[in-house]
Amino acid sequence: MEVSAETRLLGVIGHPVAHSLSPSMHNAAIHVLGLDAVYVALPTPATALAAVLGTFAAVGGAGNVTLPHKEAAERCVARKTELCERVGACNTFWTEHGALVGDNTDVAGILAALRQLGVDGGGSWLLIGTGGAAR
Repeated sequence: MEVSAETRLLGVIGHPVAHSLSPSMHNAAIHVLGLDAVYVALPTPATALAAVLGTFAAVGGAGNVTLPHKEAAERCVARKTELCERVGACNTFWTEHGALVGDNTDVAGILAALRQLGVDGGGSWLLIGTGGAAR
């Protein structure tokens, strides 16, 4: 893979983040699709979150947010989807017109898994260990 000034920056931010399988999975897909992009894991302490997200916006990047930053990232993005705003957690972001847009795909993921188990989503449920998806 050749990286140039035109290569799109994609990545996952969190602290810690070295354990993430996202770079391997996304870079494999990027290679197969022949895209000019690179997906990296960026260890991001809380004190650097706004700066790192700002860098993604400045270069037209996109990515994902993992622990412990999903709630703080929701407060940092310039615009957010209705779901992101409603749950107060951002796990996916992209750049539009130089500004970061935040979304939350955790909720759709957990609802799809529950539906596969035959749960209709109605009523109240307690999910343990779900982080931003439980919001």
